[in-house]
Amino acid sequence: MGILETLKWVPPSKTLWEYELEGYIDPIIVKKSLEEHVRMEADVLAHVEEEMRHTRDEGLKLLLRHIAEDEKKHHKILEEIVKNLYKIT
Repeated sequence: MGILETLKWVPPSKTLWEYELEGYIDPIIVKKSLEEHVRMEADVLAHVEEEMRHTRDEGLKLLLRHIAEDEKKHHKILEEIVKNLYKIT
């Protein structure tokens, strides 16, 4: 089930953080999966930054810089999600 499909079932009286997914989703498994994703992203970011230090190609550096910026933003968002999941489970 996609995120948008799931969100359409959140009642207007509740926020996403207050809405409890029922039955078929184990919040502990979701948290573990997200935490693993956060760790993998940190590894990818370290690799991208390492490649940026070693390349002399300015075009490639620009591309890698944009990838790194996107990874940092995504990483921060996932950390916030994981932090809030701990509050509700």
